[in-house]
Amino acid sequence: MSGFILTVFLDACKAKTFQNKWISVQSWSDLIMHNFFIRAELQFTGSDLVKAVSKSHTSQSMDVTWTQVPLDHCGIFCWTLQPKGKSKVYYFLVTTSGNGFRRSMDGED
Repeated sequence: MSGFILTVFLDACKAKTFQNKWISVQSWSDLIMHNFFIRAELQFTGSDLVKAVSKSHTSQSMDVTWTQVPLDHCGIFCWTLQPKGKSKVYYFLVTTSGNGFRRSMDGED
């Protein structure tokens, strides 16, 4: 199942609508369910998405020479917040090839 989740997430990452924004993993999950029309038995939550990404070898696939980076490459960044006394909240940001990111949620550094 984690392979399916990762594949669908990576497909969603290619959509410019979802790029260059910090989006919580639960919102990513909801966006994917809505936009990709995932069947009920294959639906997943934000925590399922975090598990799938953490189990994957995406960090190893980043270790390629610049001449082998595919044209549709996107960078995936993770940010974890844990408000005092509350559960951790994970956010993913997807950028296009060659672009960086801003750490703050409101676009201000």
